[in-house]
Amino acid sequence: MTSHSSALTTGFIRDPQTPGLHVAAFELADGYLTIVREAGSVTDGATTHTVALTDITGLPDVGVGQDHDGSRTITCRIDADRSVDAVLPVAFLTQVAQASEQVAPPPDHFGAAGSAQPPKADASVDEDVHPTPAETTPPSLTASTRRGPTRWQVAGRVGNSLLVFILLGSLVYVRKTSNDQTDRANQAEATLAATDAELTQTKESLDERTKDLSDSNEENADLTARVSELSNEKAEVQDERNAAREVSSLATKAAGKMLECRDRILDAMQYSAAQLYDSTISALDDAAPMCQEANTLVSDLVDSVEG
Repeated sequence: MTSHSSALTTGFIRDPQTPGLHVAAFELADGYLTIVREAGSVTDGATTHTVALTDITGLPDVGVGQDHDGSRTITCRIDADRSVDAVLPVAFLTQVAQASEQVAPPPDHFGAAGSAQPPKADASVDEDVHPTPAETTPPSLTASTRRGPTRWQVAGRVGNSLLVFILLGSLVYVRKTSNDQTDRANQAEATLAATDAELTQTKESLDERTKDLSDSNEENADLTARVSELSNEKAEVQDERNAAREVSSLATKAAGKMLECRDRILDAMQYSAAQLYDSTISALDDAAPMCQEANTLVSDLVDSVEG
């Protein structure tokens, strides 16, 4: 039995011959799933595959109460020794599964070249009659291709993803630097407390020896010199502690701005995924000054750490 259901959607495919996910348009019609992968560059045309429903695995079960939200990955065999994975909405895959139940598997739908072949025409048809290109093109294929994301939309999504990865990497660096400087400040604080305690003890010892050993001028001179050294060490430790605290505060500010920049970029990606392009542009405009400020803070932080 042949299914006459028809449906269109946009999703992603993963082809072993071209690594990575690629945007594609999908059309279900007349017992076949037509996949049109969008062109990867100006000179690279769109790639089309026609897959029989019996060569698709991983479809959801058809039944009452099924959850049609989210996406799911299926495997489509496009020739005898090659398959591609497709990521599609579960609602669309349910329609494919329902149509697949009405299609009887053909005895051998792979030809000598190994590509999927549509059912042959009736034996009574004259072999010299060749269908025109318009007859061989699956219905609504051109329309489904137009409805898929444009090349610039795909480039925008890829750019947004790369920017998020870069921001996340910078955020990890900023957080690590902030933690290191916080530990350094804590160590300096502990050293300062120990030095201050030693200084107090030395002063008390000096006072006692000054009273009890008024004739020990040489020893008093040594103790006075030690007090001076400890005072200098205390000042150095205080300076180091203040510098560490300043770097830690700068790192915290940079991390906060990076998180705000990331949130704006993620909002833009969600709008882009929903094809709300005006909202995407507005979100990116809002994120630009925040991301620039975050970048400036990161640069200042790097200069402070390396300096």
